[in-house]
Amino acid sequence: MIKQLGIQQLMEQHMVLAKIIRENNKIVTDQGTLTVVQFYLLSQINSKKTEFEASKFSKKMDQNQSNVSATISRMVRRGYLSSALGNDDRRKHEFKLTDKGQQLYKIALSRVTMQMMNEYHLILEQLDINTD
Repeated sequence: MIKQLGIQQLMEQHMVLAKIIRENNKIVTDQGTLTVVQFYLLSQINSKKTEFEASKFSKKMDQNQSNVSATISRMVRRGYLSSALGNDDRRKHEFKLTDKGQQLYKIALSRVTMQMMNEYHLILEQLDINTD
């Protein structure tokens, strides 16, 4: 049964939940700091199941394409990604994780799992949801 909350309680809950999510948006490692979106970008490129398409990624993340392009450019400048023009279509770029990007991804992977689980439990606790 869902309990009814007044507007003040709902707003307080919203503020606490937004703070939990905001505080868990950064993944800090000794190799560098990533946002969750940057980590997911590295993860998608690293998976190599299909060719990475920035437009599909931007839709999936509910971000506009220019923000995703800027994020990719920053990751290339920082040395985490390499970019090459596609062989079949010279308008498309093919992205790969560099050695530096691979190291960061591996370190961040272990941290992000713990961090997301912690965030999940904090949200359940805040919403007073029992998972036993």
